[in-house]
Amino acid sequence: GEYIYFIDADDTITPTAVEGLYLAAKKFDADVVQSEKYFEVPQEFWNDAEYRRNLKPYSYLNGEEILVKEPLIWKNNCGERVKFFCRRKLVWNVFIQLVRRDFILESEIKFRDIYAEDMVVTIQELCSAKTYVVVPNVFYHYRIREGSATSLKQDFLAIFRRQLKALKVGVKCLDEFLSDSEFF
Repeated sequence: GEYIYFIDADDTITPTAVEGLYLAAKKFDADVVQSEKYFEVPQEFWNDAEYRRNLKPYSYLNGEEILVKEPLIWKNNCGERVKFFCRRKLVWNVFIQLVRRDFILESEIKFRDIYAEDMVVTIQELCSAKTYVVVPNVFYHYRIREGSATSLKQDFLAIFRRQLKALKVGVKCLDEFLSDSEFF
């Protein structure tokens, strides 16, 4: 296809999610279109329509005002994107992004077999997309459930090893990927 959208097998999106992202991608000729926020839904409320209607969007800056009231369009502005990301104003999960397929292939963006691989991919996208758009649409319902990969109870040493591996592989990958960039 022309664009790629990632969704976790146990989550859902609103009926118009992909259409809204696609229309923004076409309108702004974007390599990446992403939402500013998403919904977190605990497993016990997954099928509770009333609970879902009253959900507040989640972001890393939870509690702060919405940053994006209309599409934020970044054209060839790696520095501004990285600042936004470092200030935790951008969610790094790929499940809130629509990405142009040819951009992924041309940029040689690849997922690594590490914890939080989304972050490495998102940084690569932020640094190499010609046009990166953040939209105010909130459309993704992230299921919080026991037993999922992100909620597994592990001992401290196992968690530390997983995080350390992600850090080592992620930094090496980003160093290689960004070494040709003038900005870095």
